[in-house]
Amino acid sequence: MKILLLTITGVVALFAGMLAGRERNSNAASLDAAGENSSLHVSTAAKSGRPSAFPKADEDRRARLFTALRIRNDLQKSSELFEALRGLTPGDFPAIVADAGNLPDSLKWELMPELFQRWVELDLAAAEAWLRAHPDAPGWLQFLGLQAWARAAPESAIREALSTPNGMRARTLLDAALRQLAGPSPSARLARLRSLPSSPLRDKVMEGIINEWARAEPAEAFAALAGLPPGSSREKLRDYVLKQWASRDPERMMAEVNNLLPTLPADVLGNSLITEIAGSASAKNPRLALDWIAGLPAEFRTAPGIVAARKWAETEPAAALDWCVAHGVEITRYHRDTPPTGPTLITGGQIGVLGNAIMKSPDATIAWLEAQPAGAERDRFFER
Repeated sequence: MKILLLTITGVVALFAGMLAGRERNSNAASLDAAGENSSLHVSTAAKSGRPSAFPKADEDRRARLFTALRIRNDLQKSSELFEALRGLTPGDFPAIVADAGNLPDSLKWELMPELFQRWVELDLAAAEAWLRAHPDAPGWLQFLGLQAWARAAPESAIREALSTPNGMRARTLLDAALRQLAGPSPSARLARLRSLPSSPLRDKVMEGIINEWARAEPAEAFAALAGLPPGSSREKLRDYVLKQWASRDPERMMAEVNNLLPTLPADVLGNSLITEIAGSASAKNPRLALDWIAGLPAEFRTAPGIVAARKWAETEPAAALDWCVAHGVEITRYHRDTPPTGPTLITGGQIGVLGNAIMKSPDATIAWLEAQPAGAERDRFFER
């Protein structure tokens, strides 16, 4: 048995080594391709003795950068890349950046943030000019360049974003500049953002900050919604914030939703927002969710009641089923379907409260059914 285990272990290790070697070879091949097609490597002309398009000193600086990327020892690689980047001159950057697409993906993300950062340190105006002149550069390249610009000169980045406010480019610049000026705090970034003139760009970046804030502090994010203009975008973001809030602090969230009820529409299935937040709240406290649902207007009650009762039925089937009976909720109905017309635990391929209770606690659920008053209503649940 030990020999077999050792053999298997050896085969696995050999296979892992082969995969690692294949990945290194792939990166090396890609680096060779980059070297043949870009200014990151010594040019083919220089190798063959023909005149080079670049002075030898320029080629040496680019060759050092390219060679540093080949080093496998992480500490040595970091040191060599630092020295190679420090040795570049402002005129080296456009050619290197323009040919960065030839690098393997892993090396793009390793080199390019540092390359842009060094460029803006040496010649911010030239880096800004390059980014303005290349709006169609690949998205990842634009993103890294704009991030470096905003870190080096956030006020300049804000002015640029406001002067060309359309598209992802402006949002990236403005968002990165706010992080540089105000730090990671959503509250501080929103305060700085509100000092800017009102515009669709400002609103779009504000939406992004509130969306991010909702995952950590949904109550504060909900309060911040007041800074957005009315409309469908704010309503969609409001719904998202409430769903996040329901899973964290359902009791406070419910008080806010009660204030919204007069503005919410209802159809044959109630209101999708109420149903979704009932589902989020019931995952944390199904009894609290059902108590809240019981106080809702009748047109909002059925679908969220089924959602929350299904969750409660997983742990306390009898209590959940009693609640449904007391509040007129059909225990075989799934919340997106019409009431059942036949004797079944499943509606439209989906399981209702009774079906979920049977699956999770069959004995307790059967006992509850047997305890119901005899008659056609009870009998239909036992039919197959």
